[in-house]
Amino acid sequence: MDNKGNTRSLLVAMLVFLGWLMIANVFWPAKPPPPSTQPTGQTTEGVAGQDQPSTTRPASGPTEAATGAAFSVRGGTSAVPVVLGSADAGPSNPFRMAVTVEPRGAAVSDVRLNGHYETVRKEEPYQIVRPVEPPGGRMVHSFSTEQIHLEPGGDFDLGAAVWNIVEQNQERVVLSVDIVSGAGEAVARLVKTYELPRLPANSLRNDLKVELQVDNLTAAPLTAIVTQRGPVGMRRVDARLDDRAVYVGRESGGIIEVERHGIEEAGAGRALVTGDDPARPVWVAFSDKYFTVIMTPVGSNGALDSGAVREVKLVKLSSDSSFHDDASFRMVSPPLTIAPGQAHVQRLENYLGPKSKVAFVREVPEYARRNYYAQVTASYNQGCCAFLTFDWLIDLMIGMLNWFHRWFGNYGIAIMILVLIVRTLLHPLTKKVQVNMVRMQKQMAFLAPKLAEVKKRYENDRAKLQQETMKVYADAGINPAGQLLNMVPMFLQMPIWIALYTSLNINGDMRHHPFALWIRDLTAPDAIVQFASSFNIPLLGSIIGPISSLNILPFLLSAAFVLQQKLMPKPPKPEGEPTPAQIQAEQMQKMMPIMSVLFGLFLYNAPSGLTVYILTSTIIGTIEQARIRAHIKRDEAAGKLDFKPAAPEARKRKPGQLSFFEKLQKAAEEAQRQRGKR
Repeated sequence: MDNKGNTRSLLVAMLVFLGWLMIANVFWPAKPPPPSTQPTGQTTEGVAGQDQPSTTRPASGPTEAATGAAFSVRGGTSAVPVVLGSADAGPSNPFRMAVTVEPRGAAVSDVRLNGHYETVRKEEPYQIVRPVEPPGGRMVHSFSTEQIHLEPGGDFDLGAAVWNIVEQNQERVVLSVDIVSGAGEAVARLVKTYELPRLPANSLRNDLKVELQVDNLTAAPLTAIVTQRGPVGMRRVDARLDDRAVYVGRESGGIIEVERHGIEEAGAGRALVTGDDPARPVWVAFSDKYFTVIMTPVGSNGALDSGAVREVKLVKLSSDSSFHDDASFRMVSPPLTIAPGQAHVQRLENYLGPKSKVAFVREVPEYARRNYYAQVTASYNQGCCAFLTFDWLIDLMIGMLNWFHRWFGNYGIAIMILVLIVRTLLHPLTKKVQVNMVRMQKQMAFLAPKLAEVKKRYENDRAKLQQETMKVYADAGINPAGQLLNMVPMFLQMPIWIALYTSLNINGDMRHHPFALWIRDLTAPDAIVQFASSFNIPLLGSIIGPISSLNILPFLLSAAFVLQQKLMPKPPKPEGEPTPAQIQAEQMQKMMPIMSVLFGLFLYNAPSGLTVYILTSTIIGTIEQARIRAHIKRDEAAGKLDFKPAAPEARKRKPGQLSFFEKLQKAAEEAQRQRGKR
């Protein structure tokens, strides 16, 4: 094929690729970054659009919300927030977080974690939840007690009411609100307590305890249904896709299993759990890539309370389709019958912190019994190639990665050692694939003249062409199916590489861990230069996301790809007229450098740890290729790879015995005859 034909083929391939990018940009546009949040001091709590409960009547005033002529909500007058704990860094701080509690709605507006930071510079504590203000709506906070339905009485909007502060200190705040009759007598009282225990840093616990007590102040039985808000304001980490999801842990037969729901599923109050579900929820979590907030109902003895939640709904915070900032969930209790003068208490143990395998599996027994880590494994199947690997293999890779980190103290070195081990274990397979490729090329080169002659002779007789082609293979003692089997070792490597890729992509323990030189965070792009503002590259923006920094590793990776391609065994130049297969192979050889550069661009915004892994694997693979090529050259010089047709007696078969391809040919002819009879 001449250079003009090669150029034409490359241009067509690029046009097809660019056309696909344009289509992807239209149907899967890049999502805009989350809008900036309002200052924490704002305390107007509520919901907007479709997130507003249909049965809730809005409050008519800051301290008393009328819900009918007979009953109303009576709260306090001070909406000044209360801060529990501290997020100050240092071993002397006995608290794992700072929690800002808002009297309006008895909600949490802000939680900042001790020991985790917004950026790699470690200047600001990480804000795991934050207030969110939807367009045209009211400020939304986390853990708000939104509504209570009373029989008798009706529905009462508690999210807009200001609750009384009954007690407060650095560890505990108690708030209350009353439901009063038209005569001003209290018929029910809700008392909500937030408690932040003192926990040492090495405990790996990040707990916030919440207790809601409903008192029946009447002389008759009272039935109550309570609706509580989950966390809001958790941020997406990946610029190219929304990595946030809601996870529901259900217990059945003593086993807790987890189901995942991406927030793109949020609609008009979609029910994730209903009262008819036989497997009851024991905890509900809202998570991003590295952090999670888990709400776990418990009894007075701390045991899981599977009957505390009747319904869980995944909801949007606004009906505005352009608002992509957040979603949340609601937890609705079953009907609670409260005897006269008695009270019902709901208890929640909330975890707010990193998705740490060390904490969830090894160090905290309660977390392990509740199977918190299952929300991590439930995210393994996200991605187009996830089905090609196994959960146990991903767990093995994460365990090895963390083990090497404990030994060497650097996740970058741990990544390189892990890749070196995997490459060493796979070397025999890699070598076998390369040697078989050379053998196959020599076989095809030997048969090329005969196949070309058969094609020319029977060009107009397709059935005869197939029959004679199979005869050429049979006479040479070559089984075409065996050529395909030579590629099996290469596919056996895929589960290992994808498992390693997944383990690096979701390992929260690597967050803000540096490697060396300018690579300061292995979970973010290497960013040798940070730009003042981000921008999108036309067409590529929908795939790689916005460009906010100059990243060097993707360019080094592209160069390593090109070098590795040059060391790959190349098919020998054909003698005479090339076959279509040889033409196609030659075109692929010319396109590989371009595809290598494009692949590096696709990884431009990938975590640097992932790029380090691929770059290390490519460099080791390049060295491996050089050694394998030297081995192949020695075998070629010794004549070990030369193709020798099988002797006639070795090709003899029993009467009536057919080869694999002859059986396929016979089956195809039979199917064609059957179609002709119809």
